[in-house]
Amino acid sequence: MALADHGGFHESMTYAGLAVLVLAVVGLLAHPRRLGFWAAAVALAALYALGDNGPLWPLLAGVFPPLRWLRVPSRAWFVIALALPYMAGWGAHALAAGWRGGSRARLAVASLLGGGVVCGGAGALMLSGQLGAETTLAALAVALAVAGVVALALAGKLSRRAVAPLLLVIALADLLWLDRTLVEGRGRDYWLDPYADLAGYLVDAGASRVYTPSDSLPQPVAAYWEINLFGGVDPFQIAAYQAMACRATRIPCAGYAPTIPPYTGAGPVETMWAGVTPDAERMAQWHVTHTVSAFPIESEGWALDRRIGDVYVYRNTVQPAGTMWPLRGLPAGAAASEVALGEADAAPEAGAQFSVSVPWLPGWRARAELGAAVDVQPGPDALTYVRATGADGDAASPSLTLDYAPAAEYAGVAISAAALIVCAALWWRRPRFGRRGAQGQTSPEASTGASTEAFTEER
Repeated sequence: MALADHGGFHESMTYAGLAVLVLAVVGLLAHPRRLGFWAAAVALAALYALGDNGPLWPLLAGVFPPLRWLRVPSRAWFVIALALPYMAGWGAHALAAGWRGGSRARLAVASLLGGGVVCGGAGALMLSGQLGAETTLAALAVALAVAGVVALALAGKLSRRAVAPLLLVIALADLLWLDRTLVEGRGRDYWLDPYADLAGYLVDAGASRVYTPSDSLPQPVAAYWEINLFGGVDPFQIAAYQAMACRATRIPCAGYAPTIPPYTGAGPVETMWAGVTPDAERMAQWHVTHTVSAFPIESEGWALDRRIGDVYVYRNTVQPAGTMWPLRGLPAGAAASEVALGEADAAPEAGAQFSVSVPWLPGWRARAELGAAVDVQPGPDALTYVRATGADGDAASPSLTLDYAPAAEYAGVAISAAALIVCAALWWRRPRFGRRGAQGQTSPEASTGASTEAFTEER
C-alpha cells in the first residue's frame, strides 16, 4: 500500500498511489457519514481479498460454495481500486475548502505521511538491495512530496486552489513512473514472425484443430492466422470437457487448472509432458488433425509430417467415424460426424445421430433445413449429439443449423435491464443540491467539517 513494486508482478499489485491513499483518509475523516459506505466496502473487500489467509472468504465459501466459481478472491481488490479514488476526490475537496480537522484527524494524517516517509527513507538506507533502487527512490520522493503538500495545506500555508492540482500531478507522476516499469513493448518480430513458417504450413495443410502439448503455437499466433486450437488458457471450464481433455491428452488432472491441459508437471512447459502421447482416436472425435510438439511423439495414430525448426508437426491418421456433415451456427473448427445409418445426399433416417465436436451444455438447439425433426442431447466424452426423431425422404440437403441460447443468458439480460432501470430511477430522483443552493438554502458543504469562516470566505 505504501511502496510501489516497480517492475513487479502486475496481477499482485495493490498500490493505488500514496497521494490517493492519503487523500482517501482525509476524505473519510472530513466526511465520515458520506463516505462510511465506501469505507466499509474497502474494509470488506480487503478481508475478502486475503482468501485463505483471512477469515472472511473461507467463511462465505463454506456457507455459499458457488463463490468458488469466481476464482482468485484477491481480485476483490478491484473494489478498493474503485473506491479509493472516489474517497480521494472528497479528500482533495476538503483540503481545498480549508478543512483543518481535529487533533486526532491531523494526527492520523501525520502518522500516515510519516510512515510513508519512514518507509521510503529506511528503504533507501537499508533495503535498496532487496527492494531495488528505483522502488526506494520513488517511495521516498513521493512520500516527501505528498507530505509537503498536505502539511502546507493543513497549516494554511498553501493556496486552496493549488492543493488539488498539486496532488493530482504527484499522483499521475507516481503511477506513470510505476506503469513504465510494468509494460514492455514488443513488435511482431518477437511474437508473430518467428512462427510464420509453422502457421503457414498448418494453414496450407488444412488443419481443422491443432493440439500443442508444449505450447509451441501460442494462442495469439493461432488467433492471428485463424488456426483453431484444442486446449490452451481457458479460465472458465466445463467439468465434463476438462475430464475428456485429460483423457484425450493422457495428462493427469487433479482439480482445477486455468489451462487445458494443465501445466502442472515438472520442468519447463516445452518439455513438461515429454513422453506422454495423446489419444489419437479421442482427438479424432474432436477433429484434431495435427499435433505440434517441441518433443518427438512415437505412437500409433500420429505420423510425422514435417519438422519446422525445433518443432515437430504430426498428422492424426485416425479419421472421425462416418461422414462429415455440413453444419451452420457452430464455433470455428467444429464439425459433425455421422455415427448411425444415413446417406450424405438425403435426410437422415429416424434414429440417426450425429456427433458434434462442441462441448455439451444445456442451451444447444438444432434446426433441420432438410425436413427432418431433430433434437440435441448430451453424448459421451462431453460431445454434443444431434438425434433425428423423424425424417422426410424428399429432402435434398442434409445441412443442419445449431445455435446456443441458454435460459441463463435471458435471465442475465433481464436482471441487467432491471438493474439499469432502477439505477436510472434513483439518479432521476436524486436530491438537487445545486438547485436548492441557488434558492438560498444552506449548501451541504457547510456541514462537512469546514469552519463557518472558511466556508464564507470560499463562497
